Amino acid sequence: MKRRFRCPVQAKKEYVAEVLAFGYRIEAAARRFGMSPRTLSDWVRQYRDEVDELMAKKRNEEEQLKRDAERLQELEKKYSEAMKLIGEKELEINILRELVKKIIPIGSSYTLDQRRVSRPNGVPILQLASFLLLLPHEASQAA
Repeated sequence: MKRRFRCPVQAKKEYVAEVLAFGYRIEAAARRFGMSPRTLSDWVRQYRDEVDELMAKKRNEEEQLKRDAERLQELEKKYSEAMKLIGEKELEINILRELVKKIIPIGSSYTLDQRRVSRPNGVPILQLASFLLLLPHEASQAA
């Protein structure tokens, strides 16, 4: 008595798609799947047209995955560059804050105006434009 290989239609289509997509010989593919070459050959004839749509869908999904992977790599590269720049900027800000602390000690009699930091005798120490934004909060309140 002949044993029939029972399988859902979608699984049959998957087998046929794999045979057609990768160019497997039906005999080799049937051995790999553990079925009769005759059964697989019948399925290929029966579902060839329907599987073309399935294969096109799989190709589109694979292409989308490749594009997504490339985009992910691009974003990861941009992210690491941005993090590096942020680290450099934070270091610069800390260096400038330390410099300002050394030049203008908190509680000193130095005066701040929009253009310069001057000593009590009026001699300018630094020419400031946007540098006032980098002053520590306490130093800008003390002035």
